[in-house]
Amino acid sequence: MDEGYRFTWQHVLIADAVAVTTCLILVYYFVGFEGTGILPAIVSPVLSVVMSIGIVMWANGAGSNHISGLNWESMNDDQKSYACSVMGLCMAVGVTLIGCAVPMVMMEPMGVMWFALLISSGVIVMFAGMIWVLNGTRIGDRKYRPKSATAVWGLFIMLLFAIISVPIMITEAEGTSNVTVDLGDDNIAVRAPLTEFSIAYSDISSVELDDDFDIGTKTSGFSDMRISAGTYRNSTLGTYRLAAYDACAYMIVIHTKGGSHYAFNQSSAYDTMSLYDDIMAKLS
Repeated sequence: MDEGYRFTWQHVLIADAVAVTTCLILVYYFVGFEGTGILPAIVSPVLSVVMSIGIVMWANGAGSNHISGLNWESMNDDQKSYACSVMGLCMAVGVTLIGCAVPMVMMEPMGVMWFALLISSGVIVMFAGMIWVLNGTRIGDRKYRPKSATAVWGLFIMLLFAIISVPIMITEAEGTSNVTVDLGDDNIAVRAPLTEFSIAYSDISSVELDDDFDIGTKTSGFSDMRISAGTYRNSTLGTYRLAAYDACAYMIVIHTKGGSHYAFNQSSAYDTMSLYDDIMAKLS
């Protein structure tokens, strides 16, 4: 069997370092590390390691000595290498899909749907590879083909790009890049990146305009250098819903009769104060 590019464990360490760093940056960007956000912060690096192991199997056609449950005795060396290569590719792609799903679990309002869809797709891809090689006779005379360095690192970069781009594309499709507040006839509808909530006028007990609001810490949601949105917690309100521009110190804080709390603003103090006046007019 011809030797191709050997994806060694030294290469795996480099790939893992890049993938883990990227995953942690993405998790922090989307959901943060506080509260329930710690789950994807733990899971994402683990999945990136499994992805790199799959690439090793695909690139080197190796791993038959560490995989049980397959009919290895009926396969020759070429068939074993081919089987491991196919399983490795399916593992790498499947785990990448699952990695794309991890940040979605904390996103609103469509995050759970995307999480379930991506998780299911990843599991199906991984099992498809296993089922394909479960019976050695399906492989026939197929042989493992040596992979070039360009192919190996190209696959790694492509999968890493997918982990980055898929959550961002879904976020852009499902979310908004601004904080929008719509004062309807019956309720206030607030929408921000990965966050959406509405407050019925009849449920409001009080409204405040705070010019020095402390947003506290993020439990789940979104935050970047411009907007913070999602479920947050501070010493004054406890757990509350937030949709706010970071550059604006003014905040409209709404308390409901059921004990829920909401805070949101607009991009400037003037716009936030104008919105506050409009809400008070609706309540009068």
